[in-house]
Amino acid sequence: MLLTLLIVVLWIIAYQDLRYRSVSWILFPVLAALSFIVGIEALPITEILVYIGFNLTFVALNIAILYGYLFLRYKVTISEAFASYIGIGDLLFWVALVPLFSTINFIYLYLFSIVVSVVVILIVRIFPVSRKDVTVPLAGLQALFYSAILGAVWCGWKYEFYNDLSFIWSGDFGKY
Repeated sequence: MLLTLLIVVLWIIAYQDLRYRSVSWILFPVLAALSFIVGIEALPITEILVYIGFNLTFVALNIAILYGYLFLRYKVTISEAFASYIGIGDLLFWVALVPLFSTINFIYLYLFSIVVSVVVILIVRIFPVSRKDVTVPLAGLQALFYSAILGAVWCGWKYEFYNDLSFIWSGDFGKY
């Protein structure tokens, strides 16, 4: 049931971000709460809190590196960076997913979702688009990616959110 709710919330985030380039703020605490509940059902709360700490550190490090690049390249302030380059919804999305995965899985899925999003954006930009938006709906694209992962688990993929070896050995995919 929780997986279904997570998938629905991710689809709503994807729809809103792709359609309107903004996401209703209430979806982020709902996503965070559902992620946390999945975590505490799988592991002791102390382990989840450790993963949350490491994952938040990873998100903060990413934001710091991105801001450092923007500062050196464009000489922007932090407020200008968030106003023009970094979507606050993207940051809230990443923070909301922090409790859902172990640190290794979080980093792996985060990086893979960024790569998939960049490929999708590059493909879309090849074709002429009537939209004048130059923004990238990163949270929406990542929400689609994560909903695909959760959907595969819902359909029987033996992926464990807190087992760091899940992606190294997932030979049970497709076996029923």
